[in-house]
Amino acid sequence: MDTNVFYRGLGTSVRRAREACSLTQEELAAAIGISRTSLTNMELGRQRVLVDQLAGIASTLKVSIQSLIPDVGYDEQGDASNDYDSMPTVSEFIRTMQMHDKSA
Repeated sequence: MDTNVFYRGLGTSVRRAREACSLTQEELAAAIGISRTSLTNMELGRQRVLVDQLAGIASTLKVSIQSLIPDVGYDEQGDASNDYDSMPTVSEFIRTMQMHDKSA
């Protein structure tokens, strides 16, 4: 998984939810205790989001954390593309890891 794609998608979700609540970047940033510049960078996918920050964002915007997590990737043009279809399920991943541990 391309983490840059993930964080761009997360940032897009945060921005859309913030705008739906009619909050400015300054207002949301102040509510969660970060600078407006940090929030700008998060919304652009240039800065990683800490779990407590994500929880604060979701709480302030009155949305679930899950609703902010992108379920699809975004290509360079911002078009949705399903990058996750090729990823194993959690069960498949665990089975693979268990098999690897047994062979080691």
